Amino acid sequence: MGQMNFDKKSGWKKFFTGKGFYLALAVCLVAVCGVAVATFMEALPQSNPGNSQDSPTTVVPAPTTAQAVDKPVTNVPDDRTTTVSTTTSTTVAPTDVPTDTKPADLFVFPLSNEVLVPFSQEPVFSQTMQDWRAHNGTDFKGEIGQDVKAAADGTITKVEKDALWGEIIEIDHGLNITSRYCGVTAKGLTVGQKVKVGEVIGMLSQVPSEIVEEPHLHLEILAEGKYVDPVETIGLEVK
Repeated sequence: MGQMNFDKKSGWKKFFTGKGFYLALAVCLVAVCGVAVATFMEALPQSNPGNSQDSPTTVVPAPTTAQAVDKPVTNVPDDRTTTVSTTTSTTVAPTDVPTDTKPADLFVFPLSNEVLVPFSQEPVFSQTMQDWRAHNGTDFKGEIGQDVKAAADGTITKVEKDALWGEIIEIDHGLNITSRYCGVTAKGLTVGQKVKVGEVIGMLSQVPSEIVEEPHLHLEILAEGKYVDPVETIGLEVK
């Protein structure tokens, strides 16, 4: 029996040391590699050549600089719709803004349009005073007791009497223009009262410093504190 065990071990030794062992080892390695390849191929995604959705897509990179919206970055058509907003501007004219109407367009003659003595800054001879002096107003012919009207819209600033010019009414017309009516008796006027153009402000009386002349209204107009020609300021024709 001991001889038999020796022979058996001797046969296995010959197998492991012989060519048969290496052949068996090679077969095992090939089998293992085949299983590994099959497993890897099953893990890959399956593609269907007949499905158009699986076709590769083109990814368009985002532009690195700002682009106008009406200029596509790629050749892909832009099907967006453009809406144009139109705004209508309406200008409303102010209702309380004063116009730049010339003062002469707002004036009327306070009495008649017949001039007895015109305005003059050059010395003229005074029949009453018997001397030469500037005539700072215009004398309009009238009748004692005749109505005298406001030459323009304004505010009464003075109602007084003067030794040389008689009873005087003064009206501020704005725009730095003032009118003075000499030889006029006021009809119930008070300082601060508003009057309209053509409104009766008094009755014609007398001017002591011009008493020798025919009855008349001595009208003075001042612009920015300086005497100006009343006829030119009113801007109407005179006789």
